[in-house]
This record gives sequence, structure tokens and C-alpha cells, in this order.
Amino acid sequence: MFLQECRHRAYNVTMYSECGCEPLAALPDEDHCKRHLLDFVDFLESAKPDYAFIFTRFFATGSPFENNDTDLETDSTYKEMITQIDQFTPHIKKMAKDLKNGRKLEEIYREIVQVDTYKLARFRTESMVKKCGSKCELIDYEPLLFNQTANRFEFFDSKGFLYFTGANHLSAHGMELVRPIFSELCNKLS
Repeated sequence: MFLQECRHRAYNVTMYSECGCEPLAALPDEDHCKRHLLDFVDFLESAKPDYAFIFTRFFATGSPFENNDTDLETDSTYKEMITQIDQFTPHIKKMAKDLKNGRKLEEIYREIVQVDTYKLARFRTESMVKKCGSKCELIDYEPLLFNQTANRFEFFDSKGFLYFTGANHLSAHGMELVRPIFSELCNKLS
């Protein structure tokens, strides 16, 4: 989708990913992902992009606080995120069927939505973006996914079509939901 929406603005697009690993942080028990954090930095250093889009899920960045201490300055996950973003920014200009069986939406919702993990990841990410300054911008899906009336995230629409896959990647339906965000963002690129 990013390529579809930004193709008119780019003459060269380069991508890097590591299977199952996030670019900003790694879970404590994922040594292979910790090693790959350096690979993400090396990639940006060699590519020297005008813009960098960091697509990440909220597993590592949403891990529980150690000893329930919510002070970000002592939080190892947040410090890892800041270290990563501090290493990224010099190299870039700008970052940026159950329903049919009669199950109730609330029951399904409780089963698939990890609200606490998401909230921790969002708290850390918003803080990191703020600290990063003008080089970073949050691409925010929350306004599209948060139902103010029900006070919850909607991971599927009223017909039961999921916005996310089992691995928490956007589904085709979810990509179409967020496409306007990328259209607007890509149209603003100079």
C-alpha cells in the first residue's frame, strides 16, 4: 500500500525487515532480534533515505514495565527505543466466522485485543516520537480503530471482517481502512 500511495513521489524505494523482529526494540528473550536491531541501523546508514517509514507492531514495545515502574527514563524497553531512534535519525531527513455462530462481539473482542500491551507500546512510542522532535512523526491508526462510543478498539468491522491478520499485520481490509492516512501523508512529501 505504501508503494501504491507514494509511487508518484519516489524514484527509489528500499525496504528492510527481519522476520518476527521489530526495528525499535526486542523482547528480552529474543536474542536474535536484539542482534537485528543493529542491522536496522546499518541499513539506514547505508541507504541514507530522504524519508524513513518504520512499520512496527506492539509486541516488544508493549512488554510489561519492569517491577511496575512506569518511569520511562529507567525503562529498558523505552531506552532501547530511544537508542534505536537516535541511531536512525542522523541518516534520514524525515521519519515517519465466530459472529455467525452466535458469539457476542464483547466475547470475541476480549479474546483478540491486547489493550494493555497496546497502551504500553503507544505510551512509549508517543514519548519517543516527542523526544525525537521534528524528524519523527507518528502515523496514527488509533482514530480509525478506536470506537469512542464503546470505548474500545475495533479489530473488525460490524460485519466481522478483521482489520488484522493472526500475526497482527494489517489485513487487506485493514489496509484499505488506513489507506487515506498514507495517501494524505504521501501527498504532503516534498
